[in-house]
Amino acid sequence: MKRICIDIRHLTSNPSGVGRYIKNLAEQLLRMKITNQRYYLLGQKDNFARLEIDPALYTPLEAPYPAEKHPLSDIWFNTFFFSLMKKNQIQIFHSTAFIAPYRKGPFALITTIHDFVYKTYPATLPATFRYFLNSQVKTAVKNSRALIVMSNFIKNQLEKYFNSPPPVRVIPLGCTQTRVVPQKGETLPCSPYMLFVGNIEPRKGIPDLIRGYEMYRQKNPSSRLNLVICGQTLWNYDLPRKMASQSVYKNSIFFTGYVPEEQLEKYYAHSVLTVIPSHYEGFGLPVLEALRASAPILVNDIAPLTETGGNWVTRVNITSETELAQKIDFLTEHSPSNPSRAHQYQFLLTKYSWEQCAKNTAQLYEEIN
Repeated sequence: MKRICIDIRHLTSNPSGVGRYIKNLAEQLLRMKITNQRYYLLGQKDNFARLEIDPALYTPLEAPYPAEKHPLSDIWFNTFFFSLMKKNQIQIFHSTAFIAPYRKGPFALITTIHDFVYKTYPATLPATFRYFLNSQVKTAVKNSRALIVMSNFIKNQLEKYFNSPPPVRVIPLGCTQTRVVPQKGETLPCSPYMLFVGNIEPRKGIPDLIRGYEMYRQKNPSSRLNLVICGQTLWNYDLPRKMASQSVYKNSIFFTGYVPEEQLEKYYAHSVLTVIPSHYEGFGLPVLEALRASAPILVNDIAPLTETGGNWVTRVNITSETELAQKIDFLTEHSPSNPSRAHQYQFLLTKYSWEQCAKNTAQLYEEIN
């Protein structure tokens, strides 16, 4: 039986894309109950508590320090961590969020690399975090037996930045397959609205979205359409809030802060348009989440978003206020209703399930000697 340890230390209380990946991957792998694979999870008590799974399905290996914002975490991970792996006879260690030990251990290392924002948009990250990621990804590429990425776009970037990397497996993220629809009699106070979902950080294109929204309102003075921005602020990035507070439409721009997944479903269900204006992504998880509803989806014309959404998303040059305003106007005011849209969305979603993500990952584990 192959002994596999999965790192869940980055499963935080307010999970974004990386956290959701860790949670859903771990839960699905454990539910599969693969007879020739025994699972261990590396984390702390609060990480284990966030899993909605029978604890009897895995062996917890407790890390003494949180993975983030603790001065001793890296020291432990590059020293005593190896003893813990050896003691439990771990054969495969899956690092789920870039982080790899600086030396090879008595196990095969698999590392998930989510994106290359630190190389593509370095100015959008704090310098210390940028240097940290640069060092960690170099180490991961050097020491891993295999790498996991979520899109062909990231695979191409990896092969561009590194000569002769280890084998790279593209394993897309998943999404819950259940449709989200407005409940009878249910309304949200900000309706009608167009929706953005994601962390509030420089690469997400939120200032471009606000400018395009303002132009749309200028050209459509009778419109009551609001803009709802769902997400937590990272790196103390306050430009979007400053822009909104100074806008003549400030009473129509709403910041919700972090929204738990079950509440987020309501925002998707009631939205008349979902906009994903990111300048850079490793995948396109908000595209999948928006596909669970039936509203049109407008994305910045970048490869990861269009790779995920295919022909069922509308593309826009997000830096063009005029084009963005025109697309918002068309999709919310003049676009003919499309009864087949929800059905087509559901068909596309079947390609992206967490169960399939887990099956593909388990297959990779099986191939590693």
